[in-house]
Amino acid sequence: MASKVYGIDLGTTYSCISHVDQFGRPEVITNLDNETTTPSVVLFDADDQAVVGKQAKRQARINPDNVSALVKRQMGDSEWRFTAHGKEWSAPAISSLILKALAADAERQIGEPVTDVVITVPAYFGDEERKATKLAGEYAGLNVIDIVNEPTAAAFAYGFARDGSADETVLVYDLGGGTFDITVIEMSDKKISVVATDGDHELGGADWDDRLANHLSERFRGECPGSEDPLDDSYGAQDLISSAEDAKQTLSGREATDVLVVHAGHRANITVTRAEFEQISSSLLQRTIELTRAVLKAAEARNVERIDRVLLVGGSSKMPAVAARLASEFGFAPELTDPD
Repeated sequence: MASKVYGIDLGTTYSCISHVDQFGRPEVITNLDNETTTPSVVLFDADDQAVVGKQAKRQARINPDNVSALVKRQMGDSEWRFTAHGKEWSAPAISSLILKALAADAERQIGEPVTDVVITVPAYFGDEERKATKLAGEYAGLNVIDIVNEPTAAAFAYGFARDGSADETVLVYDLGGGTFDITVIEMSDKKISVVATDGDHELGGADWDDRLANHLSERFRGECPGSEDPLDDSYGAQDLISSAEDAKQTLSGREATDVLVVHAGHRANITVTRAEFEQISSSLLQRTIELTRAVLKAAEARNVERIDRVLLVGGSSKMPAVAARLASEFGFAPELTDPD
């Protein structure tokens, strides 16, 4: 029997691994923390052991010299190196550690070896970035069957191009933790092609976290006169940004949430509403709308007259404001099923 092929999203801030289940549906495999995504962060500890994921992310601001994050932004740059404990690591070498961790988690959950994989990359990735991604897979001991464009993979996951489906034009809005990509893809005669793509590769959910962390810091200092700014301290900043990320996720399902901020002997319980959060981050969302408008204009110049479906991809697309703005600006009815 042919071996199973796994799909890997090697993301800027979070990564995940999936397979097709017995019913033919894509399913993300949970990690050891029983979570569907793993932080794309690597900690190199003193005895030269690499730790991947949540534990490494907790050390990102506390121990920055030995923690590598956002390495995807360096893929394709053959000169870039990260140095930890006197040893240099290339972007593919660090990425291979993330891939190994994903494969190991999947093997524990599924009970069979993970060998054959496809890895997704942004549509804007050029030849060098794609080669670096494949090299990372090879360093991880994986057989990389193919490198697939992320918007194309998203369309497959949403059922696009299945047997019997009509020709369609799809807009894929991909707001991840560290990057934003917007792509128009077209299927004709069972062939998927990228019509137009754009994005901001330094715009993502982490920027929403930073905006909320700054807001919480201001509120904390207002409620605790004379207190220090927690963002001026590496431990305080790490805690506050983690709290901001948790609050952001909570506000996707609730209208308000309470955040306990404790720093240097002071404490404050701060209530944040969804409306407040959307207001302080509105310029970030506006940037994605501007890029969406630009890519639609580029697609129109290539004779694309309509958009049949709008797919939301990336964990940050779960924020309710995303679908609401796309609907109000363009009249779209975005689909949000499993953005991971």
